[in-house]
Amino acid sequence: MNNAMQSLFYGFTSVLLVIAVAALCTGVKKVMKKITKGGRKYDDQ
Repeated sequence: MNNAMQSLFYGFTSVLLVIAVAALCTGVKKVMKKITKGGRKYDDQ
C-alpha cells in the first residue's frame, strides 16, 4: 500500500469513526429523553 492510499484509508476511517460517535451520542440523547419523559426505565442492549 502506498502513502496516498494509506492516508486516504486513514481519513476515511476517521470520518466513519466520527459518524459512529455522533450517531451513538444522538441515540443516547433519544434514549435519555424517552426515560425522562416516560418515567419508565428499560435496558435496551
